[in-house]
Amino acid sequence: PSALLGALSGLQPDEGLIYVTVLLRIYETGGPITDTARTLARRTGLTERRAGAAIEGLAEARPNP
Repeated sequence: PSALLGALSGLQPDEGLIYVTVLLRIYETGGPITDTARTLARRTGLTERRAGAAIEGLAEARPNP
């Protein structure tokens, strides 16, 4: 849990919710997912705009290899 809590600590609330939801979906399906902002909005209760903004924020926060 320490790694997950560390990852969540720097995120905005919407980003954290999307991040955890995506992680759970990956575990649920056993691999990569194709969920869209619309799908994640339905799963989280966020608007599609907020879900999309959270996804963009997560993509921007991703460290460069």
